[in-house]
Amino acid sequence: MKQKLQNKLSQLKVISVLIKFLKQKDRKSKLRKRVLSQGESYSEIARNMILSIKDNGDLYKNLISKIELNTIPTEKLLIAKLLLEKINQYKRDYKKLKNLQVQVDAFLDNA
Repeated sequence: MKQKLQNKLSQLKVISVLIKFLKQKDRKSKLRKRVLSQGESYSEIARNMILSIKDNGDLYKNLISKIELNTIPTEKLLIAKLLLEKINQYKRDYKKLKNLQVQVDAFLDNA
């Protein structure tokens, strides 16, 4: 009786591990499809990930330091706050931070 119970428990463990593996594989597949549906290739995504890991911190700090709310005129303060929100939102995405850098530079030229 005890041996049968142990066999059943081991079978349940194997089944639960298999189900967990299949769910994880399904999640990865869905993520891959969602990423590719955005129109970017794997190489572009991989390059963005590498640059995000490598250079993101410096770019993020640079953008945050450029927009100091103390030095911006009050009529432009709302735009500066919106830019800061976008910078914080995309702080882990190098490609979007580079796009924001252009916007920040244009904003500062007009400020």
